[in-house]
This record gives sequence, C-alpha cells and structure tokens, in this order.
Amino acid sequence: MSLTGEVETLVDDLPGMGDHHTNGPVIKERYIYFAQGTATNSGVVGEDNAKYGWLLRKPDFHDIPCDDIVLTGENYASANVLTDGPNDTATTGAYAAFGTATSAGQIIKGRVPCTGAIMRIPLEGGEIELVAWGLRNPFGLAFSPGGQLYATENGYDGRGSRPVWGAGDVLWEIKEGMCFLARVTGDA
Repeated sequence: MSLTGEVETLVDDLPGMGDHHTNGPVIKERYIYFAQGTATNSGVVGEDNAKYGWLLRKPDFHDIPCDDIVLTGENYASANVLTDGPNDTATTGAYAAFGTATSAGQIIKGRVPCTGAIMRIPLEGGEIELVAWGLRNPFGLAFSPGGQLYATENGYDGRGSRPVWGAGDVLWEIKEGMCFLARVTGDA
C-alpha cells in the first residue's frame, strides 16, 4: 500500500492454486522475500488433490521446478478421479499433469515463479528472483539478528499417489542458491 493508501500489485500469477499457498513475506535490504508451497504433497498429482478441490478445477496444474530437472521415469497409479468409471486408473509422473506418465531421462523445463521455493522481489516491484528451491511447503520465514534467513517447512504427508510416511517438520537455514531436491529419492 502506498503512502496515499493505494494498493499496488507487486507480483502476480504465482502458482499457488494447489495444496500449499504463498507464505511470508519478510523484508530485508529493500527486498521482499516470500515462499511458494508445492501444488502437491510429494511432486505427483493424485486423487488427494481432487479432495483438496483444485484438481477438478485445474486438471493441467502440477508442480513447477525452478530449474530444468531430469526425471528417473518413476510413475504412480491411482484412481482416475477425472472419469466416472469406478475402475479407471490414471498413471502420473512427477512434475506432470494428472494422468500424464513420464519417462526416464525426460527433461522438465524449470521456470520462475515455481513451486516449492523461496523467492524475492525488490520492494518497488520487479523481476522475481529465486533464492532457494526443492522445498515442500516453506513458511514462517524470518531473518536472524545476524541477517541469516530461516524457514520452517511442513514435511510430507502419508497421502496421495506418492505417500511419504514419517517426514518431520523442520527448520532450515536458507542460503541463496540452495536446492533441496537432492534430499528426496525418486523424481520429486
């Protein structure tokens, strides 16, 4: 909001229509830092996303990597909630729309804004800059008195086409350029 009370959009078209939304913001050195959660529980669109309400409205939506990634081709079968057939199944790969299988070596192009990331923009608005990515649902952003960025993250749930059991909620020290994807096995 400006000093005269006018509201101005600084950034729009964020991919926050999935399971997790845009979180933050925090301000440091004339930048607004914010987090964008993932569309899915664990990188694969599944029937749980229909229960969350967005899959039926946005059947082509899925997680978006921040940089190009190469998939292992792991796919997951689930009930096909987009049809009326009680025995219909859909096979879905990571970073793909529901019912879209992926293959080993397939490259998924990254872009910013993306999901599962911490980004920033100048206070006056401008281009989105990537800070770190490969997170699930980063929120609770805060800077320490020494200027270090921290984020809490909700761990994976035991639900969906790719359930992950036993993942804890954690506190991360965020360093610019970090990618957390390597901590997850498989595609997502």
